[in-house]
Amino acid sequence: MRDYKKRKMTLELATNASSKKLVAKRNLKVEDLKEKVMKMLVETPDNSAQKLVLIYTMQRLGVSYHFDNEIEKSIQNIFDTTMSQLQSENDDNLYVVSLRFQTCEATRPLHVFR
Repeated sequence: MRDYKKRKMTLELATNASSKKLVAKRNLKVEDLKEKVMKMLVETPDNSAQKLVLIYTMQRLGVSYHFDNEIEKSIQNIFDTTMSQLQSENDDNLYVVSLRFQTCEATRPLHVFR
């Protein structure tokens, strides 16, 4: 019985050490990916449809909370700049028009609709 408990504890310790290494490795990968996405967000011009697509995709994937401040600034810049720049390029592109609407509405508090 004693030998069984000793083997079980050894197995648990080995599993814990292995799990900790995997968690640490995964956390490093997550941080690396967050840096890459942040770089994409910063380097994409605010007046491009690509920025809207990027923000919308991040919101749909559920990772936008990692970049709340940057997304808020980008959306503010997008809608503070002359909308004619975006409109002239993408006036006939219904997808871009809908993204503009969705990203704007997603950042508004719900109480404004009451």
